[in-house]
Amino acid sequence: MSVSEGVPPTLINPEAEAALLGATMVENGLIDIAVEMIGPEDFGFSLHGRIWAAMVREHNAGRHAGPIAIRGYVEEDPELKAMGGVGYLARLTADPAGFIIPTKDLAGQIKELAVRRRLLSGFRDAQRQCADLDCDVTGIVSAVDDVIRSPVDETSRQVTAGECLDALVASFDEPRTGVTCGIISDLDDLLGALRPGSVNIVAGRPGMGKTALALTYARGAAEQGHGVQLFSLEMGSTVLISAES
Repeated sequence: MSVSEGVPPTLINPEAEAALLGATMVENGLIDIAVEMIGPEDFGFSLHGRIWAAMVREHNAGRHAGPIAIRGYVEEDPELKAMGGVGYLARLTADPAGFIIPTKDLAGQIKELAVRRRLLSGFRDAQRQCADLDCDVTGIVSAVDDVIRSPVDETSRQVTAGECLDALVASFDEPRTGVTCGIISDLDDLLGALRPGSVNIVAGRPGMGKTALALTYARGAAEQGHGVQLFSLEMGSTVLISAES
């Protein structure tokens, strides 16, 4: 099977990938668990990634994603032929590891190794750029920063309406903590407390007082002991202070 050149063997676990593919081929319901964590590009062996892509495609179409169903996608694949042809797909389903190790654990390890490989590749690119005096230092630093940030940013996931409803119902018993203004009481009555992790947008036409509202809310929150940090792309600090006062 082909892997990226220069990737240490420790950063690829073919057994985990094969176990995941085999278990999800047999029990397609497990695909919904793994697909939120990994994509085809996360597999260390490219053939496994192509098999996974075919399985997800069949599953999303409402069909059983077993060896027979995905055969047409990969039977002419040179790497599959090197592994013994379509019989390899059937052998994947005979791997007991996928039924012993939880799907989340297998997918989690595959994802972690993929992140490590991407970090390694990014740092190697940065190393080559450092040795090239034609490369701008600022650009190199920016590239390294992107390499470091990209794995952290891969946190989004799809959730079902049922999961959202369950989380909403469970939140009814949680203490209603958050940040209020304290100065604009009507706004506090309307919005309630602004909860951690939420995004709140103040929108309106120019000159309607958006900045003044945000500043007043920030001052009220600060007076109640909440930490406040304000960024402005339009006004300097002295202008903001005068606008709030």
